[in-house]
Formats: sequence, structure tokens, C-alpha cells
Amino acid sequence: MLPDNAPDTDASLGMFVGPPPLTDLSLPDDVEVELHNQLFARRIFTVADAKSRPMDVFAALQAAFKVETNKIIELYSRPAVSVNGTEKQGGKNRR
Repeated sequence: MLPDNAPDTDASLGMFVGPPPLTDLSLPDDVEVELHNQLFARRIFTVADAKSRPMDVFAALQAAFKVETNKIIELYSRPAVSVNGTEKQGGKNRR
């Protein structure tokens, strides 16, 4: 943390506040960003925060994947199209 009026060049002198980098989870970029935002909104910044509030970590994960869930449901809502006796829905063939 730094004072609001500190110059950007002082950033390396401040203390990092927020969730750790999530890149090791290999999530899609939009899910990674959303998970970071959800953890930040819940003020889960340290290992102590995460260990003492595992249900909040789980809720953040659920909220981050809700975006993906909505995309999946949207695929199901697309009308099925029959091509040569094969029903196609959401871009995949179904028999």
C-alpha cells in the first residue's frame, strides 16, 4: 500500500494487497479475472483469510464460473438444427 498521492515510480516500495496471482490455475483469462475480482471483493487477501473462510473462497469460485455456466446454458437455448438426420445443437453433432 502507498499513499494515494505517491508517484507510480514508488509502486515497488509499497505492499501488495490482494489475492495472489492465479495463473497457475490455468483458467481461461475471463474466469481468472473474475475469480480475482470475486476474491478481492470478499477481501480474501492472505492465506489466513482463505483458511479461515473456505466457504467464501468457494463462493468466489462459484461466482467466477457462473459466467461460464451462463454461456453453456445459452448454447442449450439455441435451436437444434437437423442436417442429414443428425441433430446439431451448440456446434456439436448429436445422434
